[in-house]
Amino acid sequence: MPILLVSNGKIIDQNLQTAGLNNKTFMDKIKNDDRDLKNIVVMTVDGNGKVYIQEKNKKYEVYKTELPGGVKW
Repeated sequence: MPILLVSNGKIIDQNLQTAGLNNKTFMDKIKNDDRDLKNIVVMTVDGNGKVYIQEKNKKYEVYKTELPGGVKW
């Protein structure tokens, strides 16, 4: 089941913690991917590390990532 991490440019802190992420690490990843948080309409991650991201005026992307500490739910 996916967890909502970002909705309309705002981080859902409680869900970030559930995914085993902290705010700094998450923001570093967003910046390294050359993305702007305020342009992210929706971003989810599931227990297997599958990420779905939709930015304003762009096609959605799906990719796989490693969750810290092998977090699963």
